Amino acid sequence: MTQLTHIVVDIETLGVNDVNTTILSIAAVPFRFGEVVPYGELIKTGFYRKLNAADQLKRGRSKERSTVEWWQSQSKEAQQNGFLPTKDDVTIDQALRELAHWVKTQTDYDFRNSWIWCRGLDFDKPKVDAAYQFVGIETPFNMWRWRDIRTMIDVLTGSNNGKYIMDNEPDNFVAHHCLHDAAHDAAVMQEIYNKLYSE
Repeated sequence: MTQLTHIVVDIETLGVNDVNTTILSIAAVPFRFGEVVPYGELIKTGFYRKLNAADQLKRGRSKERSTVEWWQSQSKEAQQNGFLPTKDDVTIDQALRELAHWVKTQTDYDFRNSWIWCRGLDFDKPKVDAAYQFVGIETPFNMWRWRDIRTMIDVLTGSNNGKYIMDNEPDNFVAHHCLHDAAHDAAVMQEIYNKLYSE
């Protein structure tokens, strides 16, 4: 397991319940158990794209008013990196093609053995799967290898809310910026693993 490259995937959306909700941004961060990679380095090696929400809505993807209102209550930094449109936003097709290409060419992801991690298997995974189906592109991830970060944290630390405070929390972390969230989760899992299994 320590030799395998695993990937944390995180998305931000305009809805919670519909698997075909509009995706605002998507990120993926590779990591290995047994290594100590600083949060900032995990950010640099990660994948991040911000998506064009208006294009998705025109194509029939959904949004939920409660989620829109939730975004409007978040920090300016979170809104700029997820909710608010920018000139650099890409189509969902382009983002997913680029993610698949990145997984295959920029990581050592092992389709048969590596794990794909996310927070709760009922949110990110089904939405990512449905998005790849929506655009007609084969997913780069093995459906059987998804794992839940919250379960890992709770079982190994004795918590009951999927949360863990690192010994040195990063100063520049922006909650609900999906690249920051993914890199933070990778750093958390590395730290927990290393505390348990380092000699």
